[in-house]
Amino acid sequence: MLLSQAFRFEEAQTRFLEMRNLMKASNQDNGQISIPNDDEAILSVYMSLARAYALVGNFKSCRESANQAITLASNSRNNNKDSLGKYGGKRSWKRTNENKSEGIDQHGRRDVSNQLFRSHRQSEFLREAKSLLHLCSLKLETDDDHHKKSLAYLLMTRLLYFSGGGTTTRSSTHSLQNQHKMHSEEKKELLETLCLSFGLGRLTPSLSSSPDESKVPSTESVESFVGSSFSPIDNKSGYLDFKNIFGYGAGSKQSKKESTIDSTEKSSFFIELGAGSGDWIVQQSLLNPNPHAKYISVELRADRVYQTFIKAFFASISKSIDKTEKVRDMSVCCVGSDCESFLKDRIPLNSIEKIYVNHPEPPTQTFSLSSSSSTDVVKKNNTNNKKRQDEEEPSHMLNYNALLTASQRLLQNGKGELVIVTDNKWYALLICNTLQKLLSNNPNLLKQKPIQTHHKTDMYSIEDFYYKFNDKTRYFSLYEGQPGEEIGHFTSDDKTSNQGSSYFDRLWRTGAGKHASQQKRFIIILQTASDSTNTTSTKPESKSNKKKKKKSTPHKKNINTKKKIASKEERMNDHRLIAAAKRKLDQS
Repeated sequence: MLLSQAFRFEEAQTRFLEMRNLMKASNQDNGQISIPNDDEAILSVYMSLARAYALVGNFKSCRESANQAITLASNSRNNNKDSLGKYGGKRSWKRTNENKSEGIDQHGRRDVSNQLFRSHRQSEFLREAKSLLHLCSLKLETDDDHHKKSLAYLLMTRLLYFSGGGTTTRSSTHSLQNQHKMHSEEKKELLETLCLSFGLGRLTPSLSSSPDESKVPSTESVESFVGSSFSPIDNKSGYLDFKNIFGYGAGSKQSKKESTIDSTEKSSFFIELGAGSGDWIVQQSLLNPNPHAKYISVELRADRVYQTFIKAFFASISKSIDKTEKVRDMSVCCVGSDCESFLKDRIPLNSIEKIYVNHPEPPTQTFSLSSSSSTDVVKKNNTNNKKRQDEEEPSHMLNYNALLTASQRLLQNGKGELVIVTDNKWYALLICNTLQKLLSNNPNLLKQKPIQTHHKTDMYSIEDFYYKFNDKTRYFSLYEGQPGEEIGHFTSDDKTSNQGSSYFDRLWRTGAGKHASQQKRFIIILQTASDSTNTTSTKPESKSNKKKKKKSTPHKKNINTKKKIASKEERMNDHRLIAAAKRKLDQS
């Protein structure tokens, strides 16, 4: 799969044949493929080849690989009941004495879970293979040189892999000259990754036929081929340069000045953390009615970053066919990085309109749900000492520091939003308790976003979380329901379409996942607070307090009314005395 990703097709086919021989896979008399029960790898390789062939415009080979994948997945699904229960992945429940003591039916639950999960995986492969066949059936212009240049340009501007979050040597004590040098080295590393791991070197004429796969073309030769400079990060700050990423590109009919203005003044930027394979964010880029919306997906795994790029590229092709935009105007930038360090090192403060997190991975791999409540997890770590803020908290993406960093990157004064959607209530409560602690320490950072909960929104509040600021009690809510346009989740009007849904939405419809709900979604939505100190929602009055207020309110109103009348009469008397004094002066 890695060879396909790097466009090294001949070597990929050779290794694929060797793998099949080792796994004793053979063709049946009718030409269909029979595979061992534990082998999903062959199907993955066919799909990897089909994606890569489609990406470089070799639609004939793409069609052949996609058809093989469809045949294989269909046959395997028919044998699902007999074979899928024997094997599990890293998410499978462990057979431990501890679990047995809890009365968990390990064998039965694991078998059912794996049958559902693997059957869903095959359904996803079938879905993607059919999409690729549809792409092959379209009448696309496949001029080899123009296609390669467009693909190379998008790889340079829309795929940035920083590995574990980019540099680990950055420091505010670096001199400006050293920072320039360091960011220059980072650009070389990014280009090298694109050439060796994502196929950019194979698109460059000087290396396309070179037997040395480890050779990397110079930055100048790539820029000369594409007709655009490679400047995804700013030399001074190290932040992403949105102008060069989403702005002017080679082959565009816009002038550089016009495109730069569009990128800086009109565009709205949205980030999805933990984007997975990119289903949700790519569909949002298609469904968002704002033509200036630009999306940035952040995912650590390289294979998922690559799949997101492919989906975004094909989406831009579909738009170009509809003549709604050019292929080079792809509105999704795919980033490979750890989320927290990416936000801290690559995104400037006060720059992002919305940050989305959909179905984040809960810390249940290393932290048992039954061992403690979500409140207790945060209480153990409830300290103002920043060095100990994450000491007791289980490892997960949305810890205290990550939420703080994300909030600081949002547009200020109510223009930025943090939207979190999960199907795991325990994890939703953990995030809410962490946010509660965060807002207790930083009450003017975020506030509750008003949501009109009525039948159209399909969302309602299930629990409120309180924190204090200046002796006043504020709160935010955890919602339950289906996310919709009121929180920035756009869905297609076509009910039969999967547009707007994520991989996990489709997975849970099958019934997989013990701790997840098939229908319920738990939603957290906060917006940045304004400069005013009275912007955060106040605590709703309890019934007893409301009764007390009803009794005391008329008395307070009477007192205030009397004071206002008295002050008004005093002002009128003053005016009369002044007028009388003026008349006496005039008479004299």
